[in-house]
Amino acid sequence: MNFLCHYLEHQYTETSLSLSRLVRGDLQVVTRVAHAAEQTDFIVYLVTFERRRVGCHDEIDSEVESEFESRGDHDHELHEGDEILDEWVLEKVVTLDGTYVAEDILIGRDDLVDPKALDEYGPDKEEYSG
Repeated sequence: MNFLCHYLEHQYTETSLSLSRLVRGDLQVVTRVAHAAEQTDFIVYLVTFERRRVGCHDEIDSEVESEFESRGDHDHELHEGDEILDEWVLEKVVTLDGTYVAEDILIGRDDLVDPKALDEYGPDKEEYSG
């Protein structure tokens, strides 16, 4: 399966994912791409997208770790040298009218039209598991 993913400006929930519910610039972009796709062998889908960064910190002495925990002094950020796995997931895929197509599709960074665009945005949410 060959595809390209383009990141829209606004965030959409799974229930608001359809052409009729897109706003401003997103609506214009998707409408133009959909029109061009009609002239070629492309199909346009809308998706919710998640980037998962999973890291493994160096081992910390348990005595030191418990001291940090008691003070509420955690450093959960990933640092240079930490082992990091980057996963890019299309969580929900729908047609332009909102009809369900697929979910949980792993993609690569090369599948994004402009992968650097996502580097500007911080995470919407962060989770930490010790």
